[in-house]
Amino acid sequence: MCIRDRRISGSGLALWATDGIPVSSSAALPRLGDIARDDQGGVFVAWHDYRSPRGQADAYLMRLTASGDRAWSDDLPVMAAADLAEMPTALIADGGGGAIMLADVSDTSETPNTDVMAQRIDAGGALVWGPQPVNVTPWAAQQTAAVAVPDGSGGAYLAWMDGFSDPLGFDLVAQHLDSAGAALWPGHGVVVVASPGVQNHPQVLSDGGRGLIIAWQDFRNDPDIPDLYAQRISEVNQLIFPLARKNSR
Repeated sequence: MCIRDRRISGSGLALWATDGIPVSSSAALPRLGDIARDDQGGVFVAWHDYRSPRGQADAYLMRLTASGDRAWSDDLPVMAAADLAEMPTALIADGGGGAIMLADVSDTSETPNTDVMAQRIDAGGALVWGPQPVNVTPWAAQQTAAVAVPDGSGGAYLAWMDGFSDPLGFDLVAQHLDSAGAALWPGHGVVVVASPGVQNHPQVLSDGGRGLIIAWQDFRNDPDIPDLYAQRISEVNQLIFPLARKNSR
């Protein structure tokens, strides 16, 4: 099994090979993570696979050019590290021809600690934020399922599920990383919601300015039937408004 990519024109014509372009040079059980444009007519593709002799997941990236060629000779191990398992959760264009990848990164213990890590990659495949990814959540408990939108200046607004304040469930937290990978909001970031019950499956989009809007599934009113909530966060690190909940019954 391998990951293949195919470009379709605006009129629906296949511009690359009929059966798609092989993205990875390895067939070690790849699992697609996400895809993002490269601002030059091509794309970045993120995935994890199990080529490691340790049998754990490692996160990789490849850039395909506008003509469907692999831009780099080898798959790029964005977060591959000994004794860690990485699974990409989001990939966004950085606005400068590169991309920012987010991943769940776990140790391999029986009760793994999972952190959200981030790395910026330029068009040539260089790791802009250094050889090691940025650990966005260097604290205890589980942090997972990070999603992101570009901030328009080479950084990203992101949100994730976090168990540090609710051992029995998850709350949602947001952060702003600048173009150098530094966290701009202090502490753990902005706690978007810290209500009883589980809040999960965050989705984000830009608010059109310097902030983001987060929507999520929320079980505070019923442990079996979720509601939908949303919140806007401004650049000045403030919750702007809670949208009225929609019960999914």
